[in-house]
Amino acid sequence: KPVFDAEIKNEVVRKLKILYVLPGGVGDIIMSTPIFRTLKEKYPNTEIDFLTNEYCKDVLVGNPNINKIFTEEDFVNFKEYFQIFRPHIKTQLIPDWQNTNMHIVDLYASLCGVSLNNYITEISPLEVRLEDYGINEKEDFICLHVKSTQKEKDWPYFEKLIERMKDEFQIVIIDEHHHNFFNTVQLPEKMRLREKAFIISKSKMLIGVDSAGIHIACALKIPTIALYGNTL
Repeated sequence: KPVFDAEIKNEVVRKLKILYVLPGGVGDIIMSTPIFRTLKEKYPNTEIDFLTNEYCKDVLVGNPNINKIFTEEDFVNFKEYFQIFRPHIKTQLIPDWQNTNMHIVDLYASLCGVSLNNYITEISPLEVRLEDYGINEKEDFICLHVKSTQKEKDWPYFEKLIERMKDEFQIVIIDEHHHNFFNTVQLPEKMRLREKAFIISKSKMLIGVDSAGIHIACALKIPTIALYGNTL
């Protein structure tokens, strides 16, 4: 149960710090941004730090509600924090949590002692030159996120989709797996997530499996078709 209580005054928590721990999962981190915003609104004088892995930390750079971002390689003095939230761990300890009839974000929020009335997610794109990645900025393009880290989430018909769309749009593959699809632009491996977000922000639409791309696109208010596998 979170230490915070609705009756705690902001004067009491003026110099207190919160650490939010989420080891990975770009989508989970983006979906958690409304939680950070709500915590900051409820306790405006606190500082919220975040601990994640090296790859995911870029997602929160520029987020106004996050003070510092740590990775697993950094030394973190946990004694500095009045409250440490690990909702991903607590969720796994809830028996059959998938049948709680709560979205994972609402469950995370409840474990942090807040409830959400605004589900808008956030990411701050980092500008890049589209032409540096083989994208003609004068032509419309659509982004595809073809493959996830779980085989059960994948959709086997992207090649057919590309064949039907290639004459109308440039097609940009944003995931890090190299597919060798003809008539497409493949973004490079190890590209920063906020750079990828900028490219998505200039697209007409994103179509993707349940992975980072759909969450980035939704945060940027880009029309999105999300394809869900049998992991729900």
